[in-house]
Amino acid sequence: MLNTNLKMNNFPPLRYVSIFTVLTPIIILFFPNWLYANQINANQQNKWDLFLEKYLNHSISEVKKTDFITNDEEEDLARIMNYLKNEKKYLNPGLSIHEISKSLDIPQARVTYYFNKIIKTPFPKLRNQLRINHAIELISQNAHQSLSIEGIAMQSGFKNKSTFYLAFKDEKGMTPLEWISNKNLD
Repeated sequence: MLNTNLKMNNFPPLRYVSIFTVLTPIIILFFPNWLYANQINANQQNKWDLFLEKYLNHSISEVKKTDFITNDEEEDLARIMNYLKNEKKYLNPGLSIHEISKSLDIPQARVTYYFNKIIKTPFPKLRNQLRINHAIELISQNAHQSLSIEGIAMQSGFKNKSTFYLAFKDEKGMTPLEWISNKNLD
């Protein structure tokens, strides 16, 4: 009889087994990324980089469908990029993910997911890239001869000159004035 009691003490109590049994499906349902460990390889990331680059320069119809995003995600991404690029909403100094979500009727968490996990570029960085490209377009059209750098910054959606300088230097590795001098646009 003593021998059977020792065997029973080696098993975990039933309450631990039942907690494990209940928690396992919940974890799999609500945290699938733990199960799959976000397995997007570098090749898929390069495909997305090409997709984004082509989309920012061309229309969505010219871009081949990638194999790692669903049709719904592709449709939502196309709507978001169209909203940003074609409608030039990035020129609004107060543009936020919340505004994109509200305007396009896409849940904010999903919009955030698209920027952080699929595009792999945080929204503020992408917004600044679009704004810098707009500023370069203005400078290329010689707007810097009639507008101050601050004026170009304001027309490009920046709230002030200092944030414009920081974003420009982060994107191009030099200040706007250095960029103008290097391009001989004086």
